[in-house]
Amino acid sequence: MKINSSCLKIENLWMKIKKCGVNDIVGGIYRHPNQKIVEFTSVLDMVKSEVSNQKVKCIIAGDFNIDLTKCTVSNDTSTYVDNLIMNNFMPTALMPTRITSLSATLIDYIYYYEGCNRSSATNVYNGNILCDFISDHLPSYTLIMSKHEMSKKSRPFVRIFFLEEYGNI
Repeated sequence: MKINSSCLKIENLWMKIKKCGVNDIVGGIYRHPNQKIVEFTSVLDMVKSEVSNQKVKCIIAGDFNIDLTKCTVSNDTSTYVDNLIMNNFMPTALMPTRITSLSATLIDYIYYYEGCNRSSATNVYNGNILCDFISDHLPSYTLIMSKHEMSKKSRPFVRIFFLEEYGNI
């Protein structure tokens, strides 16, 4: 997958991860500032459509340089957010990610698409790491955890032996 656009400055990298026979897609995007949001929305829509057609889980993360806190005052930002949510790409970060003495903006975020495995068996946790010595942007994280508990039948029985002659293991 790749976002190709001759009129926009976008850096992106996509990976398909296969684990236990299940495919997931992870994308990283950097959208250079002062690009047209409308054009970015349309090129990103092509990628979202491709992901939706494959019906696989997808995480899109990056520095999008579109301030989501302005979605009530900017039509372009509102359209961008509406388009993502209509395609079931849910934002996981809702707190500002770039904080200065004069402003707080939400321009770095992570979107999660559940694919065809939509269920209540998944918890999504997120947050920002308060760290100002790396960058003026706060690092964000998202944890996607299954609610399925391991049954007692599938848990192997293990016994740890401590032998005097070998010391503690």
